[in-house]
Amino acid sequence: MILPHFDFAASVFCTTNKCHLDVLLTLQKRAAKMILGLPRDTPTSTVFKQLKWQPIEARWRKQVLTYVFKSLHGLAPAYLDIFDFIDHAHFTRHSTHGVIKPAIKLEYGRRSFHFHGSTLYNKLPNAVDEIHNLIDFKRFIKMHVF
Repeated sequence: MILPHFDFAASVFCTTNKCHLDVLLTLQKRAAKMILGLPRDTPTSTVFKQLKWQPIEARWRKQVLTYVFKSLHGLAPAYLDIFDFIDHAHFTRHSTHGVIKPAIKLEYGRRSFHFHGSTLYNKLPNAVDEIHNLIDFKRFIKMHVF
């Protein structure tokens, strides 16, 4: 009942300031302890393991990567169709893997979903290029990234 609220606006909150993320992480920790009826001084790692939860940042990274994958493979709505694979004949470090990263000059632009999503996707191992199924991609992220 609580996790869908944190996941709902993942693409918006994941690029916010660190101080806002800390507030949301504290809220997630308190909610987890309230669900289990534990005192506030209980270590969070054991609480998250009991509930099989991930910290908010990890959940949001997974959501953003899923949106990028859907966009690249034609599974996303038209408004999310903003990502393209790197496709050129020049040999560079990322010539065979990755997503075109937008040219950003200001810090404000670095907080955009397009920049953040392409940066996260480009950090994935090259094996992700072999995956064309959404279920397999989610499994890959769960096993190899988080």
